[in-house]
Amino acid sequence: MSKFSSKTTSFFSSLIIDFNSLEEFEIWRRNFLQWLAQLANQPIPAEINPGKVVFDSECEWHGGRRIELSWQNPMYNLKIPATILEPDPAVRNNAGLVCQHGHGWFGRRPTLGERSSDEMIAEIDQYDYDFSLSMMRAGYTIIALDLFNFGEREIIKRPGGRDKCDMVEIFLQLFNINLMALKIAEIRQAITVLSKYKNVDPDRIGMVGLSQGGRMTMFTTALDQRIKTAVVSGSCNTFLDRLTLRSGA
Repeated sequence: MSKFSSKTTSFFSSLIIDFNSLEEFEIWRRNFLQWLAQLANQPIPAEINPGKVVFDSECEWHGGRRIELSWQNPMYNLKIPATILEPDPAVRNNAGLVCQHGHGWFGRRPTLGERSSDEMIAEIDQYDYDFSLSMMRAGYTIIALDLFNFGEREIIKRPGGRDKCDMVEIFLQLFNINLMALKIAEIRQAITVLSKYKNVDPDRIGMVGLSQGGRMTMFTTALDQRIKTAVVSGSCNTFLDRLTLRSGA
């Protein structure tokens, strides 16, 4: 047992994030993906393809275009609602961004600048939360999706003082589904949709996220080499709050 623990500790030490250049990051990521492939007993795919993409509606949106779409997660037959924001052609830079919402109740909608309720307006004003809209105005083509149990996909309502991600994680474990892996897979499907969208250069894809979205940005960037730049906000912690303070320990 001690030999196993020593080997494991040594291996994890080699994966500590300690790099100062893009070249060092690429070496770290290559080792990380090899480790994940060993755990999964299969290679990590370069991309994950969505099911059939359905474009539902389109309208003018703050000087650009708002396109509602959805696709089926082919692994679990789950419908994934998403929005694309197209910038005005006069400012379009042909780069694409995945803009990932945080832990708010409304999923992607506040990030788009949707102010359809007092609660949504409060979220936007408190956190400068309409970053998808800001990025569209800056010339980027945006895709924003609702993660499982957020926005249109909410199945467990606000469970008192409990964190609803904790609750849905327990629920999914009954079906041998890992919530984090599900979220990352669906974000990677969104990257595939965005990289094939009109006027988007597939070699110029980035990701932006706040809070939960920032954590998903970190994980997705480590896993998916199509992400060329990442902006992470308000998401670095040691899980102390999640594991102790929120549980009453």
